[in-house]
Amino acid sequence: RQKGVRSLLGIPLVVQGDTLGVLHVGTLHYRHFTPEDEALLQLVGDRVALAINAGLYEREKAIARTLQRSLLPEQLPSPPGFRLAARYLAAPGGDVGGDWYDAFFLPQGPLAVAIGDVIGRGLGAASVMGKLRNALRAYALELSSPSEVLQRMNRLLQHLDPEDMATVLYGTIDPANLTFRFSSAGHMAPIIRDPDGTVRFRNAEGAPPLGAPSGWPFADDVVQLRPGSSVMLYTDGLVERRGISLDDRFQWLSELCRSDLDPEQRCLSIVDELTADVDLHDDVAFLVIEVTQPGPNG
Repeated sequence: RQKGVRSLLGIPLVVQGDTLGVLHVGTLHYRHFTPEDEALLQLVGDRVALAINAGLYEREKAIARTLQRSLLPEQLPSPPGFRLAARYLAAPGGDVGGDWYDAFFLPQGPLAVAIGDVIGRGLGAASVMGKLRNALRAYALELSSPSEVLQRMNRLLQHLDPEDMATVLYGTIDPANLTFRFSSAGHMAPIIRDPDGTVRFRNAEGAPPLGAPSGWPFADDVVQLRPGSSVMLYTDGLVERRGISLDDRFQWLSELCRSDLDPEQRCLSIVDELTADVDLHDDVAFLVIEVTQPGPNG
């Protein structure tokens, strides 16, 4: 009215059932809009809605990517007796995933390591990933048992985000007796490489993913390490491919792990080999921990 508009036609801007807004066209003199006018404006509105939605999608994707990157460790610890390396590879072109990893020292002395994958993609998955990573660090400072840490995280996720789920593997490596104690919530089995090149997938008894409606208890498993042993943790994006046998992919991964490489070279070699000939549809996180120092009795 203030601008003198006498007749007004409005068309909803709808994309996939969601209304983003309304496109209005007004005239400064009285006009009866015909069905042809409505059809033409609706055609314009459909194009405008698609353009707006694409912009919002790219903005959300950029925010999620920035959030995820900011929550991954900028630098891994480099203490005496250990060598660590990690690599994160984002799936090109798609939404950001919820893959993450972490490594830090506990006050009691053990090295804490973790890897996880939030089920889902986009800003929501990245947000849940940040909550889980922060919760794990907090609970790890209070609890000595990895299974108890996962139990607390499970309760937290069910309370804060009851519709979300995530796979997580969390463990501690004691530098005194060279034991790797870990617990898994539906995550891929860790790989143990012995100094002689023997490779083992430690298929421990694991509970369902965090957030799953199950009363299945979390349990600890213990692996004895030796000087020169390596522990490798990874997300499913490293091995799962559409139309390719998972057993074949694990066999290939096992063969690559036998090579005698330092952690940094191992990360680069394995991730590059397993992602070079296929289109990624999921993010990849890979963490290598090598024990280089014997315990006090070793």
